[in-house]
Amino acid sequence: MTIEEQIQKAEEAPVEETIQDEMDDIDAVRDDLQSTKQMLAMELRNKETLERDNKRLQVIGLKLDIWYFRKISIKFIFTLSNPT
Repeated sequence: MTIEEQIQKAEEAPVEETIQDEMDDIDAVRDDLQSTKQMLAMELRNKETLERDNKRLQVIGLKLDIWYFRKISIKFIFTLSNPT
């Protein structure tokens, strides 16, 4: 539909019908915004959960590194104190 046809149709449409169409459009936009807001909130919660999990895994990795280097150090010290 061309712009001229849309203008002509808008001029011919009853005012009440036009207002109702605009209200329906506003309701649709409001619903879309609410849905988007909910999706963003869910994404934010997921991101925060992932960040928490990543920090926890980093701590576990560091603890494993410490454990490993302690074992190596003990073995090295034992080897130095008991040469064969």
